[in-house]
Amino acid sequence: VPINMIFTKLDVSVDVTPYNAYSLSDNAKEALSSLEKPVEMTVLYELDALYEGCKHGEAEYMMADMFVSTMRQMDEFDKITLNEINIEKNPGYINEIDPDGFMNLSAADIILECDGNIRDISFLTLFTTNPETGSVEFYGENAILGAIDYLQTGITPTIYFAEGHGEKS
Repeated sequence: VPINMIFTKLDVSVDVTPYNAYSLSDNAKEALSSLEKPVEMTVLYELDALYEGCKHGEAEYMMADMFVSTMRQMDEFDKITLNEINIEKNPGYINEIDPDGFMNLSAADIILECDGNIRDISFLTLFTTNPETGSVEFYGENAILGAIDYLQTGITPTIYFAEGHGEKS
C-alpha cells in the first residue's frame, strides 16, 4: 500500500505484468521512432468509453486497459496521429471509409491510413486466451506494427512452409 501511494503521488506507473502487457516493447518503440511517413490511426470508439460496464479486475476491463494503454503510448510518437470516432454518434464515418462494406468494420476496430492506403484491424483479433492458464493475452502491438510496416513499405510479409525434408509433423 505505501508503494502504491508513492507511485500515485509521483504520477508514475510500473508495468509488472508478465510480458509487460501494458508497455510497448523496445522493438515497437524503435519501429515507431523511425517511421518515415505519418500514419493516422483511428479507433472506432471513444477509448475511455471502453471501460464502461466493466469492473476492475474482470477480463473485459483488462482487455480495454491493455488496448487503451497501447493506443495512447503509440500516439506519443511523432509520426502517429490517434483519432477516436464514436461510430454510434457518427455512423456515416464507416460509409466514408468503407463504402462497399468490404472491411466489415465494428466498434473498437482500428483503421490505419498512410499515403492513401488503408489497413483495418478487428478489435477482437488483438486478444487470445491462453489455453493453459485461461488468461487473456494481448497481441495488439504485433498486429498494429505489422499493419504499419505494410503501410510504410507496401510489402506484405510471406511465410513459406517446406514439407518433405525430414521435419516432424
